Amino acid sequence: MFDLLLLINISSSLFMTGLIWFVQIVHYPSFLDINAQDLPLYHKNHIKRTGYVVIPPMLIELITSIWLVIAFKTLWDFNIAGLVLVVLIWISTFILQAPMHQRLQELAEPRLIKKLVYTNWIRTFLWSFKSLVGLYILLI
Repeated sequence: MFDLLLLINISSSLFMTGLIWFVQIVHYPSFLDINAQDLPLYHKNHIKRTGYVVIPPMLIELITSIWLVIAFKTLWDFNIAGLVLVVLIWISTFILQAPMHQRLQELAEPRLIKKLVYTNWIRTFLWSFKSLVGLYILLI
């Protein structure tokens, strides 16, 4: 059971890591290329559609991270580290990125887009590190 949970957890982390790097390098910077009049509607659709892609793996990653810590003492320190990283990702998402997304639905602000790109590096590095921790657990 530990191996299956770990595999599900790592798979969701790796998926989100790949996605966040795409978002960081390609998607968010592209917001600057969209006409200011069109950005609020574009962004509203972006939020709606992105939710379908990110909510399931983020929830799976969170639930399996909690489950690994509670149910298994195997590699407990690494599982705690993984859970802490996931919690930090969620905190960053809800305290930093979500409010910026909310504002972008109302008004196109290039400064805000640049701030979104800048603060999103937090999640990019956290997810990358979470994937490395998971892969390390898998390999030891």
